[in-house]
Amino acid sequence: MFERFEPSARLALSDARDEARRAGQGRIGSEHVLLGLLTQPGPAAAALADAGLTLPQLRSRVPARSGSSLDADALASLGIDLDAVRRATDAAFGPGALDQARRPSRRQLPMADDTKRTLMGAVRYAHQHGGREISSGHL
Repeated sequence: MFERFEPSARLALSDARDEARRAGQGRIGSEHVLLGLLTQPGPAAAALADAGLTLPQLRSRVPARSGSSLDADALASLGIDLDAVRRATDAAFGPGALDQARRPSRRQLPMADDTKRTLMGAVRYAHQHGGREISSGHL
């Protein structure tokens, strides 16, 4: 599907992935796509700027993951000591290994359902209006 995307739209999606990673998220959400669109010159960035939106302003509104998603209390209720697991993992694989193992690699960050719907809507809109390529404006 991405072969029909113009280079600026592809770069915006790549930047969206980077924004999701920066926020510590496990998926690329439509909010990250919006941030990615602001980073690339094009019709979408122009429209967002005309509306008075800036990258720092929107970044401040996108929630960042705080702390570990591993729930120490929930694990303790199962008889698992998260601190002991973390110490053992650090000793065997190096500091921070447990958190690194839970993070998808650069290529493995999946898209959230809302992002998939956004992309499909952009493809559908471009097709309905005779476009052969999907621009950042379609996104």
